[in-house]
Amino acid sequence: MSDEGEPLLFYTSASEGDVGRASIRVARPADPELRTRTKGPVVASPQRPETTVFRDPVITRDADTWRMVVGHGDAERTAGAEVFRSADLLTRDYDGLLSTRAAADEPFTGAAWECPQLVRRTHGLDTDLLVVSVWDDDPFHVAASAGTYSEGRFTRGTGSG
Repeated sequence: MSDEGEPLLFYTSASEGDVGRASIRVARPADPELRTRTKGPVVASPQRPETTVFRDPVITRDADTWRMVVGHGDAERTAGAEVFRSADLLTRDYDGLLSTRAAADEPFTGAAWECPQLVRRTHGLDTDLLVVSVWDDDPFHVAASAGTYSEGRFTRGTGSG
């Protein structure tokens, strides 16, 4: 939901030829009952030439900024999440990598991440949590890491996967 109260849907838009390296689009409701939608423009696309997987946006409010976190994988078999920032939800600036991890590292967290979810410390939690769907040619499992989130970056805690 935008600051003005308009429902917006951000989704992965992939072509048949390459479902991994997609772009992120926005859709708006075409009717008041939200039964149909109007496809909008691309609002984010891979910013790094080595990116091979780019998909599954998650939008969160971070103080006075909107952040979009997108699952990522690259040609070096490093999984991660890319961050974009926005003041209005629709115009975005690339803001770097939220977090990354090589596929060769233990414990195994894949060559790409899908569906990155950042759970911020709130009532009763003493840490932030990054949850991802581990991907390596096919989805494998879900992985989570405790750590600290600050200004668009997530740092894994000691001993976290």
